[in-house]
Amino acid sequence: MSVNIYVMPLGRFKSGDFESPLQQVFGADNVTRVTPDGIKRRPEPETISETLELLVAADEFRLVRQFLDRAASQMSLEPQALQWTDEGDTHFAEQAVYLGAASTYAHWLSHQDEYPVFEVPDPDDFESHPVWHLVDDPSSTSYPHLGLHDHYVGYYLPCDFPRMLEMATGYDGYPCDRSIGSSYRLRDELAEVGKTLDLIWQSGVGLVDECDERAPVLDQVSAALVQLSRAAEASCKHGLPIIFDG
Repeated sequence: MSVNIYVMPLGRFKSGDFESPLQQVFGADNVTRVTPDGIKRRPEPETISETLELLVAADEFRLVRQFLDRAASQMSLEPQALQWTDEGDTHFAEQAVYLGAASTYAHWLSHQDEYPVFEVPDPDDFESHPVWHLVDDPSSTSYPHLGLHDHYVGYYLPCDFPRMLEMATGYDGYPCDRSIGSSYRLRDELAEVGKTLDLIWQSGVGLVDECDERAPVLDQVSAALVQLSRAAEASCKHGLPIIFDG
């Protein structure tokens, strides 16, 4: 299943008041959005079932706010540190590209002593990279907000906080954790990671030349970093969360 990335008010997302990238291309009436939260409908409640759906969405948004209040207390932050004005338009809506490539590369940067060369056994399965066996401990990565986010059903918030959060939720009777990171920390980590990628291309460290079989893999990493950077900039500029809808 593809993953979409949005920068928009979380309340609007929860109520289904938006169009997906495919809907923007093919028309809202020609594409049905199905996500772990269910089928996303248009916002106007025309039936009792749609009205109940909007009430459930509002309750989910309230639960997110309550979780963030508790998280702020645990990190010795003021409650308002994890709050934002959840109003505005959609400022970013794209299908995600190679998110696993970016996370894997970030983890590799933290473990170059063990793996001097960035190699991926299967470009279609970045988590098969052996470096993933070393990231059970969150402190083992230098880029936690990029590397530890699942980039599937979580958020980055336009707030500054040091560590990644995991909000335990459920879907269809099964546990489902939502990753919650900081847009500001993500933006800074992406800038640092991007510089290392530039150095690899310029110096040839870990890469023989552009004909090397690893070149397409690094192209995927670059594409993911660029896309996430644009989303992070939009989130920080407009004070709205990055939302992953997978």
